Amino acid sequence: MDFKNGERIIVLVDMDCFYVQVEQKLCPEYQNKPCAVVQYKSWKGGSIIAVNYEARAKG
Repeated sequence: MDFKNGERIIVLVDMDCFYVQVEQKLCPEYQNKPCAVVQYKSWKGGSIIAVNYEARAKG
């Protein structure tokens, strides 16, 4: 590939449930349980940024 000719590469890295996986690594007791991660320390004003498959199955 010659980038001088205007060619480009677009890469998408989808790190599915990444933040939940980090928390599960830090706290193994969360493994295989429905989990979600909120953006801020407080639930109020925060939004959910990651949900694992167990939580998705619960709706």
